[in-house]
Amino acid sequence: MTAFSTPLPTHQSVRLPVVMRRILGIITLLIAVPALAVQDLSRPVNITVATDSFVLFGIDDQLIAVTLISLITLFGMLLFLIHIRKNGQKALERSENNYRELFNFSSEAIVIRDLENGDLIDINMRFTELYGFTKTEASTLNIESFSANYPPYTETEGQAWLNKAINDGPQLFEWHARHADGCLFWVEVSLHIEELNGKRRSIASARDITDRKLAVARVSAIEHQMQQTYQSLPVALFTINAGHVVTQWNALLEQMTHTKAGDIIGTTQAWRGFYHDARPCLANLILSGLSIEAIQSHYQSNVFLSKNVVGAIETEGYFSRIGEHGKWLHFTAVPLVDEVGNTVGALETLIDITERKFAEIALQNSEATYRTLIDHAPEAILVLDVVQNRFVEANRHAAKLFGYSQLELLNLNARQLSSVLQEDGQDAAEVIRGHVASALSGQDVRFEWLCKNAGGASVPCEIQLIKLPGKQEAQLVRCSIHDITERNAAKLAILRERNFLETLLEAMPIPIFYKDREGRYLGFNDAFLSMMHLRRDDIIHKKLEDWVDQERLAFYREKDLQLYGTQEKQIFQRRINETSSDPRYVIFHRAVFKNQLGEVDGMIGAILDITELENTKIALENLNQVLEHRVLERTEELQQAMEHLVQSEKLAALGNLVAGIAHELNTPIGNIVTVASTLKDESTAFLTQLNSGQLRRSEAIHSAELMKQAGTMIEHNAIRSAKLISDFKQVAVDQSSARRRLFDLEATINEVMTTLMPMLKRTSHHVDIQIREKIQLDSYPGPIEQIITNLISNSLLHGFDRTENGKITISAHTFDNEILLDYRDNGQGMGADTLAHLFDPFFTTKLGQGGSGLGLYIVYNLVTGVLGGRITVNSSPDAGAHFAIVLPQSAP
Repeated sequence: MTAFSTPLPTHQSVRLPVVMRRILGIITLLIAVPALAVQDLSRPVNITVATDSFVLFGIDDQLIAVTLISLITLFGMLLFLIHIRKNGQKALERSENNYRELFNFSSEAIVIRDLENGDLIDINMRFTELYGFTKTEASTLNIESFSANYPPYTETEGQAWLNKAINDGPQLFEWHARHADGCLFWVEVSLHIEELNGKRRSIASARDITDRKLAVARVSAIEHQMQQTYQSLPVALFTINAGHVVTQWNALLEQMTHTKAGDIIGTTQAWRGFYHDARPCLANLILSGLSIEAIQSHYQSNVFLSKNVVGAIETEGYFSRIGEHGKWLHFTAVPLVDEVGNTVGALETLIDITERKFAEIALQNSEATYRTLIDHAPEAILVLDVVQNRFVEANRHAAKLFGYSQLELLNLNARQLSSVLQEDGQDAAEVIRGHVASALSGQDVRFEWLCKNAGGASVPCEIQLIKLPGKQEAQLVRCSIHDITERNAAKLAILRERNFLETLLEAMPIPIFYKDREGRYLGFNDAFLSMMHLRRDDIIHKKLEDWVDQERLAFYREKDLQLYGTQEKQIFQRRINETSSDPRYVIFHRAVFKNQLGEVDGMIGAILDITELENTKIALENLNQVLEHRVLERTEELQQAMEHLVQSEKLAALGNLVAGIAHELNTPIGNIVTVASTLKDESTAFLTQLNSGQLRRSEAIHSAELMKQAGTMIEHNAIRSAKLISDFKQVAVDQSSARRRLFDLEATINEVMTTLMPMLKRTSHHVDIQIREKIQLDSYPGPIEQIITNLISNSLLHGFDRTENGKITISAHTFDNEILLDYRDNGQGMGADTLAHLFDPFFTTKLGQGGSGLGLYIVYNLVTGVLGGRITVNSSPDAGAHFAIVLPQSAP
């Protein structure tokens, strides 16, 4: 082998610059080996490589050709590597541009700060749009500049959230923010810490949720208004839910039943307000779906379908538990249904109809009833490559929304994340193509869409499509996706609340209306339109001056001013429809309703129709006047008849006395007549013998003794007759004249007994007079004699009806300027029914058997009337009768 150091004399040395020589030296080393492989080793070659020169000796043309080819190849490889590097830089620039577009065109406001010094790194365009600050302006501001600056939305609370993100990881919270112009708005902030290029950065994204907060406030306002509506209605009412749990118990019902709402709401014991024992109310029965026949079995009054409210049932009842003396209530129950027709509860209204019922009874006697708010969900972002029909970018919120990983989302397209058929029945693929085409044409496309998550569940969303700037052939579309489940639910809750309010109004059997502070009518039920003879279009959103005359307008305006001035419940009576053929008497119940700030927004009113009650009152008053006139006439006639009957009774008693006296006088007078006749005959015989001179002494003595006996007998019988006549005369004068005089009680009673002896002699009964003291009265002896006579007659006729040996005891004694006249018999006595009517006129147990029913009635009137006393009676069957008469010693 030839040594490399052999020189080539035919070639000269070539000098090159130092750098080039070094590069060529390296290249030569890389090329020399393959070149020598084709070199003829029999020829000497000398290669000298020095630091300052590069000399080739002994290399032939073949080696030079190989070397040049290798140089060209190496240069091509170098150019290819440079091309690849430039392409990589361009791809990196495109990726950075894409991320910059995502950053700038995000629907969330994004701000990036250096965590160490707090300097602003960057903000996107949405931040400037949402907050109104440029990047330059924002770099000089702090958290306080972007906040409402009241607790808990101040610099201190903002720093606390940042510390939580540093210590505990990503944070999601709501914040009350401030725009550059000072306006306040609500945002949802996502705050997390990232480490970029060895430095920690705070990345905050804010999404405008003002609309959501307003929706929440609206639902809260509706609930507040509903609660005020319940409390302001002038009708007592309560509601129960599907589980029969009481959900409403308004103030008027509290007042009516004296049962606090707090004791009832939340329980199934609505009956406690009305009944003493547990039993279902009408609302419970109608909620249970019972038939009207089954419901009827729970009530004594008639149960019937309401004529005013479809599906409602009405009835009336008396509730002894309510009020001091109980109340009559008219109650109406109606099932409450949701927007799809499912029964979710029941409403029962109660109206106090006590006055009407009492009026009817008097007239008859005279003439023959949101769901959970928006769930917090951040915005999801997907970037769709229209040409490849797949997503090329997906953020973590999209992964959270759809339940896929971010990598899995990059293998899906829009159709795979959509329900095949949308809510309107359209095919998803066809609709997507139309929306994407609109976005590619430069339009800002927004629409609602029914998406599908990894579990196959539908998720309602709001989607915004925007074409991303760049090369035309790229056709990239950014998809901003908001979960609107909560917003739709809020709309549904508002609709449900509105439907519930409208259902409540229509369910009310009484006219109800409400209007705003300016007097425009906002709503009313059909009962209101029916009473006013109006159509809905006649008054909706109109004021009173649009449909009433000036006189009534002035009256109602004055009432409105009074109501808004006092803000208390207002009740007044008014006659309406005066010019129509159907005028009505009504009572207005009105109250104001307020917004959440406590400001008066308007009024709500209810109208109670009392026309029937007023007509009933008028008819009752007219009837009362007629009845009063008739009563006066009948009273006068009755008084005359009673006076006549009493007089007749007295005369009948006097007639009995006369008959008895006549019978008593018959014996002594008969004796006198007989003795006088005998005396006459004896005197004639005596004179005849005397004239004939044949009278003997013995005969004269006999005749004288006979005449003496006759005289004695005539004198005795004459005295007896005179006594009877004298007693009868005194009794007759006392009873007929009722004159006042001073008399002895025992003597007066004895005189009466003398006149009654003929009646008593025909019986085996005995009268015992037990007056131990001398009692003087300045009174009327006649009524006392009449009382004794009637009491003895009553004992003989009724008390001793089944008694052979009856005994009557009459006693008297004085106390405190009064006397107690005590009358007792041992007859058959009386029961409670007889005692209850004993002194009633014409009441007798011997009707048609000699009893007039006036005897004891006269006794009662004489004692309590002219004598000024009082009388009581005690008796029981088979225990006799006891009359206690208390009289003043000096009559009034």
